[in-house]
Amino acid sequence: MRTIAILTAAVAAFAFVSPVAASPPTHGSGVGTILVRSTTTINTADGNVIQERHTDGVLTGFFDGAYDLTVRGVVHHGEFVTFHGVMTFTGAAGDCGVGTISLEFEGKALPGLPISEGRMRTIDSAENTIDVHVIGTFQQTATVFTYDGDFHCGGE
Repeated sequence: MRTIAILTAAVAAFAFVSPVAASPPTHGSGVGTILVRSTTTINTADGNVIQERHTDGVLTGFFDGAYDLTVRGVVHHGEFVTFHGVMTFTGAAGDCGVGTISLEFEGKALPGLPISEGRMRTIDSAENTIDVHVIGTFQQTATVFTYDGDFHCGGE
């Protein structure tokens, strides 16, 4: 009987142990500046134009360093653009460390105008050397864009 009581107490204690919570995300933001931009038309189909755009630039704020970004976009009948791509950032990421991280970008833009907006998030990759995770948004006008999001250092 005593063994059953001890086992019951041990199981109850284990059941009520709360897991260690990860630290909450930190809100962060910043500004990016495009220094170099090139656009290549890849294909046209049914009135749509498929382009690849490459930009190099710098970021300040939560991210502080340099980046290169390649996106592939579709200009839909000259009315709007949808795009998706990957940014490689090298520099400091808040208090999370210094190194390199990959981020996925996707969004919409206006053709002929340097105005876009969309979402960004980190990509889990073996090449990442900063342990940071982000989910955020960006807005671009001309050669300047702002970004804003929730950042988390360490495991998710």
